[in-house]
Amino acid sequence: MDLSQVSISFAPGNNRKYGSQITGGSSSVRGSYQQLLHAGACAREMLIETAAKKWGVPKEECYAEKGRILHKTSGKSFAYGELVEDAARLEPPKNPPLKQRKDYKLIGKPLSRQDNPLKTNGTAIFGIDKKLPNMSYAVVERSPRILGKVKSFDDTAAKKITGVTHVFLVKRTVFDHLQEGVAVVADNLWSAMQARKLLKIEWDDTGFEHLDTEQLFARMHDDLNKPGLNDRSAGNFEREFEKSEKR
Repeated sequence: MDLSQVSISFAPGNNRKYGSQITGGSSSVRGSYQQLLHAGACAREMLIETAAKKWGVPKEECYAEKGRILHKTSGKSFAYGELVEDAARLEPPKNPPLKQRKDYKLIGKPLSRQDNPLKTNGTAIFGIDKKLPNMSYAVVERSPRILGKVKSFDDTAAKKITGVTHVFLVKRTVFDHLQEGVAVVADNLWSAMQARKLLKIEWDDTGFEHLDTEQLFARMHDDLNKPGLNDRSAGNFEREFEKSEKR
């Protein structure tokens, strides 16, 4: 497809149908790269097969380019939209041929992001823009130390802010550690944020090390001299390096 023909919309969340759709750390493309290539190749092959049947020609004589399926000999073509209804009835191929990287026309090229204008002119919709009837908003005050716990908190002033409905202790597990904080819930985001500033929290910083930046840096530097964890071993670097030097 030419990018000018593409419109982007959020996929509905459905773990059973689509598998993991986690996007934390910009992982959606990095983590699903092979699946996305496979899905695109499946769609291409199904569209080509449909067009070939309509023309009564071998599918090997057809190819996909810029949103159309074309017949090499006659020059005839179909837009994807003309084929998609029939193509959707086909069984997706198990192992569709993937395009060679040397043949990529878009991937790896310096292209403008489609969402840049939206983020620049203020029309982009983010999660915080979503509004539902009787919706509540929550913000959390967390310990300035990653492993800090809540010893006690005073929410008297916070609850005096108009719109605040609840203030309570919250816990979440991050890897092997339990993190604590105090959540403020209100009927609008501004009230929740202002009330959070008025919380008086006493943090429990016992039971773990208190390291500053210099100490952490020194520890990481020392760790470089310790045996690492191997995920996979292959080849013989020393041998190949010696060969390269001899050349």
